[in-house]
Amino acid sequence: MNQRALQDLVDWQCFACGRLNDQGLKIKSYWSGDEVVCTWHPDHSYVGHPGRLHAGLIATVMMCHVVWAATALAHRKAGREIREPIDFTYGTRSFKLDLLKPFSIDRTVTFRARVKDMEEEQATVLCSAYVDNEEHAHGEAHLFRFVP
Repeated sequence: MNQRALQDLVDWQCFACGRLNDQGLKIKSYWSGDEVVCTWHPDHSYVGHPGRLHAGLIATVMMCHVVWAATALAHRKAGREIREPIDFTYGTRSFKLDLLKPFSIDRTVTFRARVKDMEEEQATVLCSAYVDNEEHAHGEAHLFRFVP
């Protein structure tokens, strides 16, 4: 991919996405058409039931990824560049996750997020998590804009 990950444009220590957090997940989100996509391979230390990824990690990655989807679209619409220090970002007001199938600890997970609605300081983002192009979870987040 020629584009830089959205998370690499800022100096954050977020557990899920911060490139400066040595213990973090360091997810990477990229534009792909009108979606923001993240491909993540879990470490075996994130096991839940034997051989299965702990579902809390799916929630963590998805919540962070939807924030980046909203932040990226809002910056794009405003004609602004994502940079350090960031002009604004989004926080989670509410988040609903439906787990459809278990996730193997040995499989790569692809998260695909798209902004459903964005008005003023609010955004609604939908996201699905796939393993081998099969949907295993989907979520919906209601977000609010703020200046960090």
